[in-house]
Amino acid sequence: MSSKHILPLLILALLFSLNLNAQDISIDVLVHNHKTSAPLDSALAKVLRDGVILTSSYTGKDGKTQLTITSTGFKETKSGIPNTFSVSENYPNPFRGETQVDFSLPESQTIRADVYNVLGQRVVSEELPLSAGYYTMNLSLSHLSTGIYFLRFSGIEQQAIKLMKVGSDVHYDTGLLSRGSIQVTASSSAGLPVQKIDGEHGEFTIQVEKDRYEAWSVTNQIESDTQLTVPLFLLAEYLLTDIDGNVYQTVKIGDQLWMAENLRTTRYRNGDAIPANLSNNEWQTTKSGAYAIYPHNDVDGINSDEEMVESYGKLYNWHAVDDDRGLCPKGWHVPSDDEWHTLVDCLGGSDVAGGKMKSTRTELDAHPRWDSPNEGATNESGWSGLPGGQRLFNGIFGFIDSGFWWSSTEDISHTRFAWYRWLYSHLGIIDRRSTCFSKDNAFSVRCIRK
Repeated sequence: MSSKHILPLLILALLFSLNLNAQDISIDVLVHNHKTSAPLDSALAKVLRDGVILTSSYTGKDGKTQLTITSTGFKETKSGIPNTFSVSENYPNPFRGETQVDFSLPESQTIRADVYNVLGQRVVSEELPLSAGYYTMNLSLSHLSTGIYFLRFSGIEQQAIKLMKVGSDVHYDTGLLSRGSIQVTASSSAGLPVQKIDGEHGEFTIQVEKDRYEAWSVTNQIESDTQLTVPLFLLAEYLLTDIDGNVYQTVKIGDQLWMAENLRTTRYRNGDAIPANLSNNEWQTTKSGAYAIYPHNDVDGINSDEEMVESYGKLYNWHAVDDDRGLCPKGWHVPSDDEWHTLVDCLGGSDVAGGKMKSTRTELDAHPRWDSPNEGATNESGWSGLPGGQRLFNGIFGFIDSGFWWSSTEDISHTRFAWYRWLYSHLGIIDRRSTCFSKDNAFSVRCIRK
């Protein structure tokens, strides 16, 4: 396995190729699931101006299409240079996930935007070199826990501090999963301080629609030699947040709602810490709940435990699964063996369900991913299973080419064992087993909603 971890977003890559002697602008569009790398066919890509669709096209099986627009159709919606430096209150406020701030700059300068918690710890920071003009800043802060935060804007001899409140409601009609990105789009002809194409091209908006996927609409001016990255998001009934503040994407399969990522919590639902960092000897002898992190040094391209956890989650022994303090967030639980049966049956049975549950990601320069051949993988379900490996009963780590997930059901005929599911890189099946690996082993965990 190799390469750096890449955040679990869905990406639309837009590469602008411009003929400066003509009025036509060609936009090559590639739409793919960034977490699994599978191209998204039949995605509708649109270019809009003032809410009016200028052109649209569906992607093919390779996730690609081409849009052509005429630059002379664009006009500026707002022009001029503001007289004063100003920063609005963020809206909405309180918020959960995303909020916006409008600001104006009377002169070109580098603006620094920092978000602090009540302890004075900086949680997001960006430096923004901007020309004079009017701007809107979008803050994606879904990773922050409930509480009060402060946004500090600072420029040339200018500063503004705004109070923001992140609400406790984690239920959404659509789920937006982000890690604290700040995106700035210009709303005047001043724009960003980069070379523009001669002529009046103004701004346009790119949108994409695809089944359970939704584009975060992006407004930008047309620029030469520019590659724009626009996040797409998987629609979810809501995002799930654990007691540590980790945010998880969810996916509905049949009548069940599952986590679409592996559990990463360090604490039980009641706040008690789950023991970690056990030596091999301690791991062999414990009969209490514990978790482990697969050694990042054993995985090419992963440089820290944090990267390993972000890509593949933590590994928990079955004693943690069976603990009355609760391993999953409130309202969720580790699935029973019967609930696993329901999922597999919904996906057509064990012979094909494994492929429908596996991420298709196999790029050698990316994490998370499977090793080739990743047989049968389509991820049609959106479950996005990945190989987390395991920690064996003797404390040794192994099987990093496979994924293992606990059920909460004990094998009553062999009480040293509990039922689990096993995905392979070289097979498209999902395997149900209890023996081979005991309760003292550590597997990945997916939670299901009650």
